[in-house]
Amino acid sequence: FFLQAEDGIRDVERSRGLGDVYKRQTAKRGVIFRDCDNVNLTGLHIASVQGQEAGLLLERCRRFNISGCTILDCDNCGILMDDVEDTVISACLIQDSRDQADKSLVLAIRKGGGNLITNNIFKGRFEIAPGSAKLANNLED
Repeated sequence: FFLQAEDGIRDVERSRGLGDVYKRQTAKRGVIFRDCDNVNLTGLHIASVQGQEAGLLLERCRRFNISGCTILDCDNCGILMDDVEDTVISACLIQDSRDQADKSLVLAIRKGGGNLITNNIFKGRFEIAPGSAKLANNLED
């Protein structure tokens, strides 16, 4: 069984595997956290978010630990952090390998401080506001 959540509607359907379910669907909504503290995200998989600001959006948040996540081929931005403090992003794969990937960002930090971005694999562009984060030991393509 594959549990699918889309636009608040949940259904369970048999699948021969995840591939045939994903091929016929287009994700439209990303994951959004606003005004949240003390959150641990591990092993999250976000792919092909379209028409949204980001696949994963954090606004006015602090003390997040984002690790072991995969964020792929999202319109505009993979992870967007706006006014985020004391957050760690580590051991994540964040990339956009679509034909027009040069138009989107894999990571953007607009505002914040005390953030650490370390030991990730990035394929694509990113924009980090001065003084908002320390980047260390990331593999960039």
